Parts: sequence; structure tokens; C-alpha cells
Amino acid sequence: MKKDYILGIFFLILSVTLLTTCSKEYIQQSTVCFENDIKPIIVNNCAGSGCHDAITKEKGRDYTTLDGILKDVKKGNYQQSKLYQVLILPDFTEQAMPPKPSVRLADDQIELIARWIEEGATNTSCTVSTSCDTNRIMSYNTDIKPLINTNCAGSACHSATTQAGSISYATYASSLPSINNGKFMGSINHLSGFSAMPKSANKLSNCNIAKIQKWVNAGAPNN
Repeated sequence: MKKDYILGIFFLILSVTLLTTCSKEYIQQSTVCFENDIKPIIVNNCAGSGCHDAITKEKGRDYTTLDGILKDVKKGNYQQSKLYQVLILPDFTEQAMPPKPSVRLADDQIELIARWIEEGATNTSCTVSTSCDTNRIMSYNTDIKPLINTNCAGSACHSATTQAGSISYATYASSLPSINNGKFMGSINHLSGFSAMPKSANKLSNCNIAKIQKWVNAGAPNN
């Protein structure tokens, strides 16, 4: 009872803080696409086995679907959306998502989710540009790591703590074995005999796969 009272006071203070200090600090003018930008982040970090996946459906939430995600979203108001509120909680709180021992999402990922909610949390899928610049040298830190972080290295999949299939893509060193033995490329290309990745989300665009392949062909440098 005392614990519930303390938690109630905590969330009251948090709500007041959010309302008084957050004045659309994340909102920008560009449109965010659910299928391209939001779903990979949520599925990769929140829809793991035992949590908000299609089988477990923790607290009745299946975060592999838009309908399941929308149960914790107040369209047009990210500050009042439970999805946003639990994402910005400190790691040590029990209500934080992703839960311990996982770490908080990156600020730019939370920003995307907030913008998507404020824009109406619609089921959008943006057309991928037909132009694809693969003539330059691909950089792990600039071109490859952001793709891996968004689509593969979330806390529900291949993070440092989860390591689904005993594979972690959290760092360059931990990623290298699967990249060198071909498992990584086989998975993102959805080839027969490989576990399709990203799991429960759209296949990476042909352009992004081409960029990763060029980096791999160059020896997968830590550049």
C-alpha cells in the first residue's frame, strides 16, 4: 500500500513536470512514417519474447501491430501518451520501457516516436526514394551502425543484454562474427535458411541493403 502511494506521488510529480516543462520540444515539421521509422524501433525494443510480442502480449499489448501500439497512444498528444511517458522514465524505475536490464532508447528514437504521435499516429508508409548513393565509401559509424541500431540491436533482439540467438549487434566487435560468416547478410536479405531480420517488421530497403553489402565487401571496416 505504501509502495503504491509512493508510486502515485511519483507519477503525479512526473505528470506536472512533463506538462510544465515540455512544450513540444520534440516536434518538427517533417512527416514521420510508421512503417519506415516507428515500427522498427518499437518492434526491436519492445516486442521481444515474454513482453509485447504477438504470443505473450504483456498487459494485452501486441506491439508488433499498429492496433496494439495505439492502445498506449493518445493521437495528437505525445505528452499524454503512455507510450511516450514510459520511454522517458529513468532506467531504474519499474515502469520504464524497455524494462531493466535494458537501457533507455536513444533521444533521437524517442523524438521520432513523439513526432509520430503528435502528427496523429497514422499508419503511414512512405515511398522510398529511387535514388541511392552507393558510389562513395560506406562508413560503419555514419551509414551502417544507425541502421543496425534501429533494426537489429534493440533490447528485444540483439542487444548486449538480450543477445537473441547468442548474437549481439550492440558493438562493432560483437557484430563482426555474424557479418564475417554471412549470417547477417543472409538475414537482412531474407534468404532461405536464415532468420529474417528485422523480425516482425519490414525488410530493409534495397538501398540500405546495398549500402551494407558494399561495406561488407570492403572488409566491414570499423570506420
